[in-house]
Formats: sequence, structure tokens, C-alpha cells
Amino acid sequence: MSIPLRCQTCQDIIGTSARRFNVAVSCLGVGNHAEPKRTEKTRFFGLLKTVCLDYPETSTRSLWQEYSGSKQKFWLWFAIVFGTREKRVIVNGKWAWFDWKIGLFGDGVEELRKVV
Repeated sequence: MSIPLRCQTCQDIIGTSARRFNVAVSCLGVGNHAEPKRTEKTRFFGLLKTVCLDYPETSTRSLWQEYSGSKQKFWLWFAIVFGTREKRVIVNGKWAWFDWKIGLFGDGVEELRKVV
């Protein structure tokens, strides 16, 4: 999971990292830092969407998988097990995981009913 990196002066989010560290950037004022560039790529038979936010000031990136398939739990399971390394995806903004001992779990499984 990524930790947001914040400007030390104005507290705007200027990047992400797996560990917390201080970043020396010149503060441009609240809301004036460079916006992250968002890219999306549909993959794995249209069941998953890889979302990437690139932060130009800190040369960092945040990357995650969003489920964009049907409302059937089988396809969510199929996408998580065979389409991701991390065994987790986001469904309508909430996480869903899979574990061989537990099965599907997380708030994202309940959100599956709301997928269009």
C-alpha cells in the first residue's frame, strides 16, 4: 500500500511511496502543485482496469487494479485469482481480496451488486 507524500509547507499530496520519507520540493502554495497524470488501461478480457497516477514533482507513482466486469462473483474471483499478483482489486472504490482459506472478502464484494 502506498503512503501519500505531502508538501512540508502546505500539506498538499505531491506523491506516494511504500515508506515514509521527506521530499525536498519548493512549495508553490496550497493547490498549486502539479496534478498527477492519470492513465487507465483495460486488460484481462475487459475484467480489470489498471489505473496509474504519476506525480511529476517527486517522480513517484501509485498503481492499482479496478474491477470492471459483471456482477457475478465468479468473474470477480476469476479476475482476482488469475489477473492480479496482489490478489486484490477495487470495486466501486472499496477493496475486495481473495484468499484460498477464506475465499472472497472485503467491502468490495458487497459493492459488486452496484457494478454497472
